[in-house]
Amino acid sequence: MKKNLIILLFLLSFNSAYAGLNNTVQCPEKISVAQSVSEKYAGWRSITAEPNYYLSSITFYSGKPEENASLAPDTSKNDKSTWTFSPNEQIYLTCEYNQTNIQLTQALPVHITRCTVLYDANVRSSSGGFLPKSVQCASGK
Repeated sequence: MKKNLIILLFLLSFNSAYAGLNNTVQCPEKISVAQSVSEKYAGWRSITAEPNYYLSSITFYSGKPEENASLAPDTSKNDKSTWTFSPNEQIYLTCEYNQTNIQLTQALPVHITRCTVLYDANVRSSSGGFLPKSVQCASGK
């Protein structure tokens, strides 16, 4: 009986610690992309500049991003947006970069039920939105 009580107390403390777990998810701030001209153009020579491809937006998806089920934030202001998820959903975070069609994506841990994106309200991306600074996710109610 005492052994069962100890196990029960351990499981309760583990579950309560797990429920309040916070995660900071960080998209790479900038990426390297290789581009090249696919054809030769008579009289022209191609050169390659050293561009910078910076993080420009973040999107959350219910299921794999290829399924196109992007999620709208529950609340949104200039400096932050918050999404709430069902604990039964597999949520993916996608990071998008300026002047590219490259997206980096990863599945969030299944216990995540809420994410907040903080934005730099002083800097806008080429698409007009504010640039994301950080993503903070949490589990629990």
